[in-house]
Amino acid sequence: DVHALQAWCLHILCVARRAGLAGVYKTGTIDRVFMRELARLSTFDEGPKLAQEKLAKHGIALVVAAHLPKTYLDGAAMWTVDKVPVVGMTIRYDRLDNFWFCLLHELAHIGRHFPDGDGEIFIDDLQLRERNHERDDEREREADEWAQEALIPSELWDEHPARVSPSVQNVLSLARKADVHPAIVAGRIRHEMHNYRLLSQFVGTNEVRPLLMEDAA
Repeated sequence: DVHALQAWCLHILCVARRAGLAGVYKTGTIDRVFMRELARLSTFDEGPKLAQEKLAKHGIALVVAAHLPKTYLDGAAMWTVDKVPVVGMTIRYDRLDNFWFCLLHELAHIGRHFPDGDGEIFIDDLQLRERNHERDDEREREADEWAQEALIPSELWDEHPARVSPSVQNVLSLARKADVHPAIVAGRIRHEMHNYRLLSQFVGTNEVRPLLMEDAA
């Protein structure tokens, strides 16, 4: 429903303009180093809230609002007319692994694809993209790559036994090495193996909304 999507995006932008961010965005802030620092916040119990606060200090609004009927989206990247970068998220799937990947994917769009506030709005349904690989454009693949590298650098992922032997011990080991929450490792393994029943005890189900939806838009 295009009209519902437009309404959701307008709502996100309106909330972002009222957010009263602690900082002013500087072009170039969102780079690989910044995203890696953000990913490390996942190790804290209130990681999603800490991420929202860190973004606000750098002039970036993270706004959470439930998706409207007949809209199926996880997140979006956009700018306000005042040149404030905005990540909108629905927390449609209340899981830590989904939250962190979606957040970093949208930030990659801002940092890599329209860093000066010019360009289109990026709207993502990550589940739909999972089922339709051939529809991905280059920018989506680039955003995926930035997000994946921020969460688990390839030099760690490529050499760790967790990628082929997804045991509890290996999940925890890779999470320690990557300095991220085990949910992120479990989510990556589930994605790579196309098995979403695997490691479900690790993905942090029902742990995001209580942190971000209490004052959600």
